[in-house]
Amino acid sequence: MHAKIRLLLERFARGRAFRSRLPASFGGRPIYVSPDSALSYLKASWTASDDLFSAATRYVRPGACVWDIGGNVGVFALAAAHRAGSSGRVITVEADPFLASLLQRTVLHTRNQDLSISVLCAAASSASGLARFNVAARGRSSNALEQAGARVTAGGVRYVQVVPAITLDQLLAEFARPDLVKIDVEGAEAMVLEGAERLLSEHRPALYVEVGEEQRAQVGEILKRHRYKLFDGDVADARELDACAWNTLAVPQESSMTNAGFGDATA
Repeated sequence: MHAKIRLLLERFARGRAFRSRLPASFGGRPIYVSPDSALSYLKASWTASDDLFSAATRYVRPGACVWDIGGNVGVFALAAAHRAGSSGRVITVEADPFLASLLQRTVLHTRNQDLSISVLCAAASSASGLARFNVAARGRSSNALEQAGARVTAGGVRYVQVVPAITLDQLLAEFARPDLVKIDVEGAEAMVLEGAERLLSEHRPALYVEVGEEQRAQVGEILKRHRYKLFDGDVADARELDACAWNTLAVPQESSMTNAGFGDATA
């Protein structure tokens, strides 16, 4: 019965959106969310986003430039922009036009006008061009590039959207060099990093990457080849890891940053 109720809720949620607010620690910023992305947005609590809020608090300093790759409805982008403040900059990349439209509505809200957030409706990948993008039959949080393979949590494919694909190295031509890059791309992590050769070798930002089990070895190899240290991004200790965690914090070997972040950097 529980599964049937969930299925009915997921079908009811399709295409629906409403305005919510981030926690008070992030200024109660208005944000447009959709249960079509995840049913957890129907709840009053933000506990499902605790990892994103913790990452923004630890790793984003005032004035920082942040790239959010796989923006979804913009929880991390807005939290990071609040931390970075009016002198900071956030670029958020989201392939799903529906979710990107919610992001843009959030950006244009009058209470967010003091922030600098740019929304790019595209998929990040290893090469530029056009890509087939699977919109999940269940929550859009499980959307994924077709080339990345089927996601178990997607429950199948609702439809396929052809989207523009760009590389992170291409973003360097249009946007400021990032201090932090957050990546949550449902199985395309290695593809995204393969398109970031110049970014990783020359500009050396910190990375906060959700890494699925099937991607751990390949993502770890890419990051270590570029001389990055790996940490569990959700645990505030300084222990370096040999392999990627679920949420991996990767920092250049020459950096003093750890998963304790930068200390108190209240914006």
